[in-house]
Amino acid sequence: MMTADTLYTQARLPLTKAPADTVAIAAGRIVAVGPEADLAALAGPNTQTVPLGGRTLVPGFHDAHCHVLGFGLTLAAVTLTGVPAIPELVQRLQTRASEQNAGPETWIRGRGYNQNLMDEKRHPTRHELDQVSGGRPFVLITHASGHAVCVSSRVLERMGVHQNTPDPPGGTIVRDEAGEATGVLLETAANLAYDAAPEPTVAERVAALQRASSAMNALGITSAVDATLGLAARDSFREIDVYHAAAASGALTVRCSLMMLLSQLVAMDDVPHPHDVATETDWVRIGPAKVFTDGALTTRTALLRSAFSGSDGHGTAVWTAEELNAMVLKAHQAGWQIAAHAIGDGAIDLCLDACGKASAKHPRPDARHRIEHAMLLWPDQVGRMARLGILPVYQPEFILRFGDSYTHAIGESRASRLMPYAETSAAGLPLVFSSDIPVVPGAPLDGIASAADRRTPSGAVLGPSQCVSAGDGLRAYTEHAAYSVFLEHDRGRIMPGHRADFAVLNDWPDAPTVQATIAGGKIVYGGI
Repeated sequence: MMTADTLYTQARLPLTKAPADTVAIAAGRIVAVGPEADLAALAGPNTQTVPLGGRTLVPGFHDAHCHVLGFGLTLAAVTLTGVPAIPELVQRLQTRASEQNAGPETWIRGRGYNQNLMDEKRHPTRHELDQVSGGRPFVLITHASGHAVCVSSRVLERMGVHQNTPDPPGGTIVRDEAGEATGVLLETAANLAYDAAPEPTVAERVAALQRASSAMNALGITSAVDATLGLAARDSFREIDVYHAAAASGALTVRCSLMMLLSQLVAMDDVPHPHDVATETDWVRIGPAKVFTDGALTTRTALLRSAFSGSDGHGTAVWTAEELNAMVLKAHQAGWQIAAHAIGDGAIDLCLDACGKASAKHPRPDARHRIEHAMLLWPDQVGRMARLGILPVYQPEFILRFGDSYTHAIGESRASRLMPYAETSAAGLPLVFSSDIPVVPGAPLDGIASAADRRTPSGAVLGPSQCVSAGDGLRAYTEHAAYSVFLEHDRGRIMPGHRADFAVLNDWPDAPTVQATIAGGKIVYGGI
């Protein structure tokens, strides 16, 4: 009989159907679940018994869509979340420049501003960012959505942008009435600024992964899908080694499934099967192929069937339908799971068409393609997803943080259709939750609470009929999130054979907090 390394006793197990209060683990895996008396025989002389005193034990949260490396890098940037006005934004950047004794080659980075929540109701301009240390350093700040940046004049110069520079495909260099760049770069135009900035070293990226892991472990997260590998190094393949290096050093304590950039994959003459890209370890594996098809609601770049409120603008399509169809087909034929970023209903139509055509031309059982965000979603689209087996991957915390901005952008009627959780479940699709860290703070418990009440920052409720219970939200952040990347047999449930990855919660479900996080049977946050 196997001897357990650890017995967690006196536990509440809300996702376990059979009566149980004890979980036995050995070699980083769950070996048995049941009543304490039934598992007592698994205890040996070296078994550690950990009584939880009635606290709740749930599978470690699995964030199905976030940006682990990007989050770690932004933790070193100036926090601009909640800045009420542009002068304060500039002052925060100036404070950092003074702390760093910024010179002409210094880069000052900021993250998380949202023009919709500032007094001016507009993005800062390059002229305002030039006020930071008299325009000496390079200044680059990222929008809360991640779909826009603002840069100083020196960054524009480094980018080589001038009055006649054309907009890149799928992006916009915002200009003033005289045709001069304002410093605001939307969608793919932001890549021009990122490419002009110094690339983080491998050591800096490993350190960023360690910062991100620690912060995510504190939220109860033990697994994540890093949604877009290659943004820091501009090369998906080269960045895989960074994650392996972080795992080997012990810096990575969140198990990562890595999304490769679809555009890079299909540019190859012979697209490799995902299993051939890199060796899978306990901490790092290759996940889906990611493609952006539109922007965001808060920057009015999401692609809509009908125009934004008070505007004739329908948003931005990153690819034409023909381009998207060709890319999706090529990757689908090579065995890739597709993860298509689509926020607007117009972009969701394009993605459903592309995946549907690829599946019809090259049938693959259980391809399990995904639409990331899938925010403005109508009944006909939910039905198509169910028929095609395509999973919407939601971020419920978005309504909690940005709900009022969504209502302003598309009106209350359409805003009530955002992320229809109950309708998704009723259609037979697994409900999959995630955060999109660092777009939001990213606590799964906040996301679960938001899905249960759908309240905006002002207290309005968007689509009350789409609320789901805390239990459903918990499954969406564990079991179903694991399913979304073919890991349902490895993690996401408390059952024999699954990884010993847990979150220990106080006061579930009324006012839950994370007391401890356990990965592979070892405590990576808190204590018991």
